[in-house]
Amino acid sequence: MTNYSSTFVFLLTIILLTYSCDSEDTNPLESDITPPSIEISFTGFPNTSEETAIVVSQQLEIKIDAEDANGIDKIEAFIDNQKISEDTTPPFLITIDISGYSSKSLTGKFKDYTLKISATDKAGNVSSKEQLINIDNEIPMISEVSLQEETILSGNTNAITFKALDNEGIARVNIYVNDNLISEITEETEFEVNLDTSTLSDGENKLKIEAIDLAENKAFFEVNFISDNSGPEINLESITNEMIIDQSLTLNPEITDLYSDITSVEIKFNDESLIVTDISAEINYKFDPETFGVGEGAFTIIAIDTLGNTTTLEIPVNIYRRLITINIPENRLNPAIIFPVVFISRMDGSLVVSKEILRDDRQIILNTPEEFDATTEFMLSFYLQDNGNATGISTHQNLTRNNPKILNLAEPIRPSAENGFSVQIPTVNFLSNDILIGQGGKAQGSLRSLKDAESGYTSFLNTTENYLNLSTYTTPQNTNQFNSFYVYEPNSYQYLVIDKPIREDYILDKANFSDTNLESRELVVNSTNTFSNTSSYLGVYGTMSQEENDFSNYNQIYHFNRGSVVDSPMQYYLNNSFSSYIHTFRFGNYFTERKGAPLSNYQIPNVTFDYTFSNNQIDLSVQGNDHVVGRAQCIDIDGSTFGWYVTFNSKDNDKIIIPELPDSIIHPVATAHTNGTLTVEKVELISYQSILTYDDYIQKVIKNQTNILKVSDWYQLIYSSRTGNFNGPSRSFTFQ
Repeated sequence: MTNYSSTFVFLLTIILLTYSCDSEDTNPLESDITPPSIEISFTGFPNTSEETAIVVSQQLEIKIDAEDANGIDKIEAFIDNQKISEDTTPPFLITIDISGYSSKSLTGKFKDYTLKISATDKAGNVSSKEQLINIDNEIPMISEVSLQEETILSGNTNAITFKALDNEGIARVNIYVNDNLISEITEETEFEVNLDTSTLSDGENKLKIEAIDLAENKAFFEVNFISDNSGPEINLESITNEMIIDQSLTLNPEITDLYSDITSVEIKFNDESLIVTDISAEINYKFDPETFGVGEGAFTIIAIDTLGNTTTLEIPVNIYRRLITINIPENRLNPAIIFPVVFISRMDGSLVVSKEILRDDRQIILNTPEEFDATTEFMLSFYLQDNGNATGISTHQNLTRNNPKILNLAEPIRPSAENGFSVQIPTVNFLSNDILIGQGGKAQGSLRSLKDAESGYTSFLNTTENYLNLSTYTTPQNTNQFNSFYVYEPNSYQYLVIDKPIREDYILDKANFSDTNLESRELVVNSTNTFSNTSSYLGVYGTMSQEENDFSNYNQIYHFNRGSVVDSPMQYYLNNSFSSYIHTFRFGNYFTERKGAPLSNYQIPNVTFDYTFSNNQIDLSVQGNDHVVGRAQCIDIDGSTFGWYVTFNSKDNDKIIIPELPDSIIHPVATAHTNGTLTVEKVELISYQSILTYDDYIQKVIKNQTNILKVSDWYQLIYSSRTGNFNGPSRSFTFQ
């Protein structure tokens, strides 16, 4: 019995011990009475203490570091013991929305809230951390910003002041320009920032003020302003760099500023102030280069805006003296001309300036960089060389910068047979020795009064084949051609008018010629000089209507060529049926061309002269004052390669120098000039009905290349020629 009992007790003890060990391995939490460890931190608040409240706004983010041997079951957040959030998954992060909490107590002070974070382990043990918080959901206020919208600023010193207020205070203020931080203010004093616009682009910029309170509530204030550190823009189109200025011009600079008003504009020339004005809208200053010396110079334009920004524009120029402006109409140069040159010479013949004329040139300005007084005389020459090497040169002397100032070359008038017609008219009753004269308009080439004629005609009687060849020519655009043709027999002066259009069956019958309206007249020549058996010539020309007169459609209606003596009447015939007349008359070394029918009495001017020519200089010895213009004709005595016509003031000059040619001219005339072998063919001294001075002649005739009988009813001349012959009055210009 005893042994049995001892064994039973032993077995029972073993069982109890085994059960006790199994129970500890499967329920460790039953014995866990240790709370977890917990640490909390707040985003944006690196240093906190439980006794000091932190000011938070809108939401609060809390990081929890909780540890326990058996693990964390959950993290809970409480405000004033009211659970507001929970997190069960590490890493533990709780975000609390506190936007709905009031900020202030009834006393206006911050209301204290207790934030509690609890960590509960698996065994239900709890640890907590508390933080006193103040909630601030009111944003700061920014006011009284001294910078107004679209204010224009300049320079590096621009103080901007403002106020930033908050119910609990401002933590910091950030200042941005164009979203770039330029300043951070952390002390709540008078808020002021400087805007340095010198680092900004001109134009619109943006200032932004950011005020942040203790709770990180943010307020913003933005204002746009204009940065203007550039002076006004100056635009002057009337002047360019290194421009040659030789006549008055208007300075009308356009002064603009994108952002500021203009307060001052000054224009200087060579440091001499020309004008100072505060009106930039319309500046029109007339600059006269004559008041300044020739040579290099510079315009300076200074423009200042309301901010003091200054722009200075300097334009270097050259002051020249303009001698003449030549206006050239289209096609003025004959197609045959291959080398045209215009040049100006001093009165001693030395060259001043030359220029080749291009076919596209519509205007040529000749000027000089040397000082040239407005009253100093010079010569103007045109050199025209054609494709056959023939050259025509015209020189007009005694010109000045003021007279003619502008030369307007005349429109070219070149009638041609291509634009006319030619017809052979059958003839009857003519003898083999009969001659007919029939010509009109431009055909009378020696008549200076008809150089503007746009039409002409010629005729030739062929008595062998019995026809009259009639040819007309005109310009392409001319609609005012001859309506009839006048032919006459030069012995009897009987005539016939052939009307246009000419019938196909028309026959020219000598029997139809008539002397109707032919009136016998006489003329007498008077002179203080003795003439005996002197050759003379008379040509008479008429138009049948005023319209024909306007278009210079003159028909030759009479001529004679005979020897005569002074004071002896000369008989001629005048057809009195014509509307208007012009005529030419030569007696000895006297020649005249006049409007109207021949005079009954011609008084030869009491002028005599001799000349010598040597070393390209004509020396005149003149007796008498009845002359205004002189003209000399120089030729190539060994050929016909050139003709040179020199026009001069005959009243005031007894030495006429033939000017030197530009180096660009390589021609026999240049060789003759260099070698002194030019020959003077003829010299003329000319007077006019309504031109009393050479200056008047320049204005009325030369300036516009005007037909002489458009401005004077007549001209007359005394000539002296190398051979004694007279081949018509010398030309003024050689343009064809």
